[in-house]
Amino acid sequence: MQIKIRNFEIEDLCEIARLTSQLGYPTSIGKILPRLQRLHNNSDHRILVADDEKLGVVAWMHLRTDLTLASDPKIEVVGLVVDERKRGQGIGRLLMREAEKFARDMEYKIVRLRTNVARDDAHKFYERLGYNLRKTSHMFVRELE
Repeated sequence: MQIKIRNFEIEDLCEIARLTSQLGYPTSIGKILPRLQRLHNNSDHRILVADDEKLGVVAWMHLRTDLTLASDPKIEVVGLVVDERKRGQGIGRLLMREAEKFARDMEYKIVRLRTNVARDDAHKFYERLGYNLRKTSHMFVRELE
C-alpha cells in the first residue's frame, strides 16, 4: 500500500464529501465546495488528504492554527476521517504525524483535538499515539435566524 499525504485539490471534492458523510456529517458537493474554497483561501487552515495509489483519496484531515489571548498558539485537528474500508492500516497515524510536523514547523508546542464523547475507538486511537485527555467540556449552541 502506497499512501501519499498531500494538500487537497479541487478534484478530491467528491471523495472529501463521501468521507465527511462517513464521519457522521451528511453533506453534498454543493454544500462542501464553498466551505473548501473559503478554507483553501485562509492561511490559518490546512486540509490534507491521504491518497492511495490504487483507491484515490481514502482520508482527510483539517488543521487550524489556534491563536488565542489566553493560551500559547497551537495546531488544532478540527477533523479527521479515514475511509471505513481502510481503518486500522496506519493512515490516521500518518496524518497525525503530519499535523505534528506542521506544528513543529510553525514552532508550536501543542497539537490539540476534540472528539465526541461517544467515539470510543477514536479516543483509543489518539491515546495510542500519545495524546492525553486534558478535559471534558460542554458545547452550547444558539442557532440564529
